[in-house]
Amino acid sequence: MTEIIKFEDWVKFELRVGEIKKVGKKVIINYNNRDFEAKLDLDVNKGDQIVVGISRDNLILPVVKDNITLVPEKQAEIGWKIS
Repeated sequence: MTEIIKFEDWVKFELRVGEIKKVGKKVIINYNNRDFEAKLDLDVNKGDQIVVGISRDNLILPVVKDNITLVPEKQAEIGWKIS
């Protein structure tokens, strides 16, 4: 299920760098040594770094038109905080 949230709500999430571990029937994203399955058909490749939102124990994927993910401006360590 795709949900659209307001910017005021989005800024409450902790933004971190995650990494794409697997692409195929399922997209697996690694963050903080945990794997999360993406429920969307994302335009990503194995090894790509993407920005993820963390809310408690849930991984939130910020995506834009055509399921394009947000990416860090430069190479970063997995788990680094985005500000």
